[in-house]
Amino acid sequence: RPDAMSPIDRSAALNRWRSRPLAEKGLLAIGMLILVVLLPPFPAAPVVAVVMTAAALAGARVPVKVWLACGLSPLGFILAGVVSLLIQLDATGIALAPGGTAAAAGLAARAVAALCCLLFLALTTPATDVVAGLRAVGLPAELTDIALLTYRFVILLADIAAVMHAAQAARLGHASARQRLRSAGLLPGN
Repeated sequence: RPDAMSPIDRSAALNRWRSRPLAEKGLLAIGMLILVVLLPPFPAAPVVAVVMTAAALAGARVPVKVWLACGLSPLGFILAGVVSLLIQLDATGIALAPGGTAAAAGLAARAVAALCCLLFLALTTPATDVVAGLRAVGLPAELTDIALLTYRFVILLADIAAVMHAAQAARLGHASARQRLRSAGLLPGN
């Protein structure tokens, strides 16, 4: 059923570059990732982020809504890393870290560019194709099978969480702020 597919799987299966060889998409993503790591963060990282976003949205026609939805969660982790570089905690209290602004900006730029490279590959190439490509370059079948099973279990877990969330809402588990908080705590516990 098409409605049972995750947005990532749907985008990977239905984008305009679906039929392009994995080698092309992989070399583009990995090549840009290498540039992000080797070159100074400015201007390389923003340029790579723009190129990879344009390749996915304009080239492969990945839906903007899917691109943004997949990119928002990792941005929270990036923000946590940026804050940890910006702030210094010592005996005198909390202050801005010396050199922290430049380090935080560089980290954020590189992380966002790397995220764009990963999103490009994930949203334009089905997981089964990536696994087949890894097998073709010599990664042992056991490792690729574990990677594919892990991917499937994560998708299954997300689907189960969505069904449980809907069931909580149907039983008025989100009727008030207190009930929403209680339901949010029960969801991972279940």
